[in-house]
Amino acid sequence: MGISVGPSLTSVNIRSSQASSRSSNSYRTNQVMQEIGTKKGALDTDVLEKAGLGPSFADFDMTSVTPAELGLVSKNLYALGLIDKTTANLMISAGTDLDSVGNQSSPNVKMNALDYFAARIDNLRTVSVNNSEYGFQVVPDYINTVYVLQNLNDFAKEQRSGSEVQTSIKSRVNEAGTYFSGVNIRV
Repeated sequence: MGISVGPSLTSVNIRSSQASSRSSNSYRTNQVMQEIGTKKGALDTDVLEKAGLGPSFADFDMTSVTPAELGLVSKNLYALGLIDKTTANLMISAGTDLDSVGNQSSPNVKMNALDYFAARIDNLRTVSVNNSEYGFQVVPDYINTVYVLQNLNDFAKEQRSGSEVQTSIKSRVNEAGTYFSGVNIRV
């Protein structure tokens, strides 16, 4: 997916496989997702639409994304003012283990971001039960990040289905044009 955002931001290309969006097979992920639900409006996708960025995000799939792609998406959403710094940082740091200097060790390996964040929420809830102030404080931030990802994923699906409809209409118009070529039709 390519992301182009305004004159002050550089263009970013994210290549994503055309794998269909899938939900998690993890029982625990599904359980956490059921507990936290969804929240429409966590990400103002109308801004993306009005800025003409729909095609740029059409290939986004939260169940098959690399940490590098997720980081680029978060930086762009933050630059557009659509997410806060905490959400951006959680998205940037999602994924693989860090090497000895703090860089992600496998930034280009696909992951299911839903599984990742559900596991973090589950672990932090467990820690907060054991009187960890940190776990108690950050769980809402992780939940908000999941809401943002869900909204972006829904937006991407809408863009893909809209693109498919436009392609279908264009092909039908082209077929009709071929069928009627050479025929003078007056209305």
